[in-house]
Amino acid sequence: MSNKTSAVVKTNPRKAVMIGCGFVGSASVFALMQSGLFSEIVLIDADKDKAEGEAMDISHGIPFARPMKIYAGGYDDVADAAIIVVSAGAGQKPGEASIAKYENGRIYPNLQTAACMADCFGVSIDYLACGEKAAVVSVDGLTDEQINLMTELTRALRQQNKGRRGNPKSTPTPERQELVFKRVAQFLK
Repeated sequence: MSNKTSAVVKTNPRKAVMIGCGFVGSASVFALMQSGLFSEIVLIDADKDKAEGEAMDISHGIPFARPMKIYAGGYDDVADAAIIVVSAGAGQKPGEASIAKYENGRIYPNLQTAACMADCFGVSIDYLACGEKAAVVSVDGLTDEQINLMTELTRALRQQNKGRRGNPKSTPTPERQELVFKRVAQFLK
């Protein structure tokens, strides 16, 4: 959570931002340019020269589309954009899925990029990293007893899963399973 004060920024309904200028990002910006839906398109890439080059190349097609501004920018340009497309990713080996480098620990997300995106979308970096796993469970309408049971169930499930992280084939002990089932049964009463 940042300490800076946030100002209300008016959205420009005709502004799009592309984060990532690889093959997918560049092709998408070209399509956006041809669509004529936007009067301003900003390209952002970790390699600023790449973003500038793609912006210049795509700008050559403007005479065949509607007038617009296409340029390389930074994360400050995201604030008033109507649409933000994220196509950033690491290059893959042939046949390798793009997520594979993250899954096997060969690369890690850039913390500065994640912080800017989290700030832009008004979520935490944890939410970006975990997605739905970090979702908040609403306890509206539950009694204090039910909330306490949910808390106990959550603790029991976390404890049960602790041993699984290193070895996905491990199974909970019968005692652990019984504890979890009792908690669920209590909650469902």
